[in-house]
Amino acid sequence: MVKHQSGFTVIEDGIYWSPELEARISPGPSDVEVQFKLQELRERKVQSLDKPDWLHCGRDRNRFVHFQDGGHACARFRANHAEFVQGEVMAFYLARLLGITNTPAVILSQVNSNQWGMVHEQQSQWPKNSIVALIEWLPNLTKTTMPTMLRKQILQQNSNIELYQPIDVTSDDLTSMDETQLEQMVQWSDLIIFDYLTGNYDRMASMQDGAEKEDKPSILKETIHNLALSEDTGSLWYIDNESSFLDAYSLLYDDDKNSNGSRFRKFHAEMLKSSCVFRKKTVHRLFTMKKSLDPAQLLLEFVNVNEPLFQNLPQIHSDSIFRQHFSKRIQEVWNWVQECQLRVNYKPLK
Repeated sequence: MVKHQSGFTVIEDGIYWSPELEARISPGPSDVEVQFKLQELRERKVQSLDKPDWLHCGRDRNRFVHFQDGGHACARFRANHAEFVQGEVMAFYLARLLGITNTPAVILSQVNSNQWGMVHEQQSQWPKNSIVALIEWLPNLTKTTMPTMLRKQILQQNSNIELYQPIDVTSDDLTSMDETQLEQMVQWSDLIIFDYLTGNYDRMASMQDGAEKEDKPSILKETIHNLALSEDTGSLWYIDNESSFLDAYSLLYDDDKNSNGSRFRKFHAEMLKSSCVFRKKTVHRLFTMKKSLDPAQLLLEFVNVNEPLFQNLPQIHSDSIFRQHFSKRIQEVWNWVQECQLRVNYKPLK
């Protein structure tokens, strides 16, 4: 057990953030609240669309949506590249399976449905029957950076791998760390697992790539792409998860088409092995997925049950790169958790 200098417990059982520390963090929306938000997104009527910018929904074919009731959303569309829309939806439902509440709600919507009745086709410039992802718009978000302790771990790992020690119960900095940064560390421990499983390369991995290519470690001090901090609750939000699963796994594992796969697998592994402290709930949910005979099928069935239009997108075949490697990446995360357990003689789950 590790105590902060302010008196509260930081780590218990050697590898888990304490309930006392977790209680200081906004829990995020409950399952009931998420279901309400999804239903709300399905029922709202679109009033108008704005072209995107880098503060409002990103890339050119996306749109910033205004609903009749005054709410907003981002509409994600990729002509001939439905894998980005699929990735956004699959990442959201993986977060739900893991009990991670930091991803915005996502639904699929067909643009010739009643929901879009007031919008003229030329406003969207999408083909008539297009399916788009409608993503909850979160107000009062600001950019944020990697916690200093994590950044130092990444750099130390690169410079002296033989003497490298991940963040764990022996890390004195945890006992004196700024309390707000410590609360963010808890949420980062989920983000690291989440991005490892989705394979997302467009968040920390892209920054690690830039820092290595340019030999410029200071890049890791910059604000993180596709990560935001709520000014209202202090929660981290893992936003813009389109580069997940289908697109990401193609980058990571299709070495015949690109030479970056091994590099980005290395970046993910470096982030994963930067810390040996986890949220207990996340580890237990991960263990449940690991025990599944086919985690990829489990995830896809969960998506299809909750998102009726998902089956209208291109089929994810049984021999797809995603299906070949998802259970493997779950096992790799679990292997690391076990290594961390062994470091503190923790009795592992079986």
